[in-house]
Amino acid sequence: MNGAGIPCGPVLSVDEVFNHPLATELELAGTVRHTTLGDLQVLGRPADTGDAPWLHSAPPLLGEHSHAVLSDHGFSDAEIAGYTQRGIIAQR
Repeated sequence: MNGAGIPCGPVLSVDEVFNHPLATELELAGTVRHTTLGDLQVLGRPADTGDAPWLHSAPPLLGEHSHAVLSDHGFSDAEIAGYTQRGIIAQR
């Protein structure tokens, strides 16, 4: 493909991505503390816009933000509690 002028590159494993010199140089990866899993290495966004930190927190636990998301979309506390009791949503 290179010979034909088509941009290409290797397909890397997860370990290779985290250990690649460019990932380190460009600070594309970072460590976050997860509530149950401890320290996790994660990839950030591929482009730094300079307006905010690229990574705020570890991935949420199942249901960790259910109440807030549903509240923000107009569901009442009673509706959300009903969904939780019926097992429709996970709640932490």
